[in-house]
Amino acid sequence: MLCNLLGELEVLHAVFYLVDLNRMKFNQEMSFANCMKNLAHLTANIQDVEKMAEHYARLIGKSSKEVFIRLWLETIKFQLRCYKKERD
Repeated sequence: MLCNLLGELEVLHAVFYLVDLNRMKFNQEMSFANCMKNLAHLTANIQDVEKMAEHYARLIGKSSKEVFIRLWLETIKFQLRCYKKERD
């Protein structure tokens, strides 16, 4: 299904996300920093960020602590930019 990100739909305690695949680019190399910036847009929930960092660290061969620290920093920076935009 190709559609825009619409938020959360809760059905029987299952949470589904709809993502726009039309604008995604695949098979491109990305730096660690760019990956962290992209992942930081997904959630501001610290438990979710910890889980993402743990799984991503396993995939790229880095420590989960290193990935979590960088991902959490990028998440905070992204959230601050969003907050500033809302206030302007």
